[in-house]
Amino acid sequence: MTKKDFKEAVLRGHGRCIQAVQEKPEKYRDIVLWACQRNISYDAQCEGTRSWYVYTMASVYPDKEIFINAAADAQTVNRYAMAYREQLQPELRAQALDAFSCCPYPDDPQPIMEDTRSFCEALRNGAWRALENMRHPAVREFALKNAAKGDRNWENFGLLVTNFTPEDEVLLEKLLREMIEAKAWDDLHAAGLDIYRAFYKDSGIPHPKHLLPLLYEYNPCSLCRESALVYMSRHRMLTEEILAECLYDSNDDIRRMAQRRMSKR
Repeated sequence: MTKKDFKEAVLRGHGRCIQAVQEKPEKYRDIVLWACQRNISYDAQCEGTRSWYVYTMASVYPDKEIFINAAADAQTVNRYAMAYREQLQPELRAQALDAFSCCPYPDDPQPIMEDTRSFCEALRNGAWRALENMRHPAVREFALKNAAKGDRNWENFGLLVTNFTPEDEVLLEKLLREMIEAKAWDDLHAAGLDIYRAFYKDSGIPHPKHLLPLLYEYNPCSLCRESALVYMSRHRMLTEEILAECLYDSNDDIRRMAQRRMSKR
């Protein structure tokens, strides 16, 4: 059975899927994990949640805890998303959005974009934090429109990083240079954290590596400067001049890193 056929059969709940997983578990691992993160019932009111069905497939794997934890996390996310959609009071909506400062909101981002203009400060802030975790075409379009108007550039910067594409390179550099020229060091520090997030393993975000030299040069935090150097190293952007001055950096780890790299040249 092809993986496409397997996925379609899983959505229908056919027993052949359990048989297939028992025979070739690794072939279908990613689809079983995908099923654990969703309610795959066509009509849960009539046929239930299919929890036994999915659990039986997950139990084939020696590391089944990964699948179980994924299912538990998905249930939490969906519960908070439902609380957010159904809450009318801004304060309660803000509390529900807190869950999506750590993981992406699973539904249409439009209500969250609207909440960035709420009269309730907690809801506004929660909406911006939630949007920072969403890589979605509508969020990118929202961020580009804000940038064109010069609105909320600090918060908007994080959205643009999460939804970064190479065609946004010039815009992101422009916004970062504006922070530098304004000596808005707190904003620059926060922007650096947003940028480094793109380099995390499995972030799914293209690397905006062209911004790293600016962060190395101007970020007021030496720990964050170290992060910039780490990612510059991975992208072969460290010059002899940078390494030479890093030998005398205020950050001990940067000095040691420079010594190690210089000794290998």
